[in-house]
Amino acid sequence: MKSFLLLSALLFYSNLLYSQGDLTFTYDSSGNQILRAPSTTVNKSMLVQAEEKDTIPIQDLKQKYLEEQIKVSAAPNPVSDLLTTTWENKEDEYFVMATLYSYNNRLLQDKKLSKAQSTKQFSFRSYPQGIYILVFWSNKDRKQSYKIIKR
Repeated sequence: MKSFLLLSALLFYSNLLYSQGDLTFTYDSSGNQILRAPSTTVNKSMLVQAEEKDTIPIQDLKQKYLEEQIKVSAAPNPVSDLLTTTWENKEDEYFVMATLYSYNNRLLQDKKLSKAQSTKQFSFRSYPQGIYILVFWSNKDRKQSYKIIKR
């Protein structure tokens, strides 16, 4: 009986040692959780380590993405008859296809492009007035979309 009581007491007190306590959450300036720790063990060095992780601001990512894109110009926009598009391919990236969609997502034109091409014309003569979407697809499976207005 003594051993049973001793064993029960030992299990009860050992369970108290490993029970959950209060947690402290730390957030960065954007509201993202950066640290979760028991409230008794949070120290300044942990907070500094969490804040010093390599982070890239969204503006820098957006700027890098825009610099990597192939620049396209489409003129005249709004178009009445013929739209001329020009671009400069890069060594490692070039357009392989151009597709023209109506605003309700109906495929109107589908043109294959080569690495040597840097211009393409699209006829809008048979289309009614409205908004159209011109999509260029690159060899790296990236797409660039442009809104074209037909008068």
